[in-house]
Amino acid sequence: MEVIGSYHLHLRAVLLMTLAFGLAFSHALPANHLPPQAIETAAFEDTTPTNLQSASPQTTFFNMDQPSLLQGMFVGVALLIWFYIKVIATKRNEIKSTRDCLTDQKPYAMIVEDDPVSQRILTKTLSKLNYQPVVACDGQRALDLLSNHPWSIIFMDCQMPVKDGLTAASEIRAMGNVYQATPIIALSSNNARGFEKRCLAAGMNDYLCKPLSFGKIKSLIAKHNPDHAETTL
Repeated sequence: MEVIGSYHLHLRAVLLMTLAFGLAFSHALPANHLPPQAIETAAFEDTTPTNLQSASPQTTFFNMDQPSLLQGMFVGVALLIWFYIKVIATKRNEIKSTRDCLTDQKPYAMIVEDDPVSQRILTKTLSKLNYQPVVACDGQRALDLLSNHPWSIIFMDCQMPVKDGLTAASEIRAMGNVYQATPIIALSSNNARGFEKRCLAAGMNDYLCKPLSFGKIKSLIAKHNPDHAETTL
């Protein structure tokens, strides 16, 4: 009913065209055609097999030599059925397209990193793992981007200009419940004893030591985004 209601003007036009087509078709007689009375008389005067064979086409339903209003309406109804099928198929395709767009939308992953090499590695890896990566060059830019998307995971470098990763992570956690559940992964080449504990104390969930690799990133995704990992890794 929704499809028919949304296309009622088109259907009304098709119905009118069906009637017009039937009327036009029923009057489209050839110029040299005999009147129906003459055909009926000729058919009954001579009952030889030859003449009966030549006269029999006049009694068929779809006689193109003597079209009727019924035949025209039959063709029009066929066009109307085709229109219904076309409209319903189009509507179903639109619904399917909308559903696919919603289900195929990738989760967002923020890359907070000022090193171009690390940016490229993370961007390429997260894209392969079915994320939409977004890069921020410092901690302040990361804070500015927070409200743009619902972030599935954040990779945060610890040493950056403007605002370092430890400060940015602690400020994110202080913002409230909305950002409490977002995993933040610390990135650093600092292997000093106790540095990982500082990252965890700042509100980060895990620590990833550089150099970066596909295997390390994939492992952390499986650990902190298990629902996403089950369908993509």
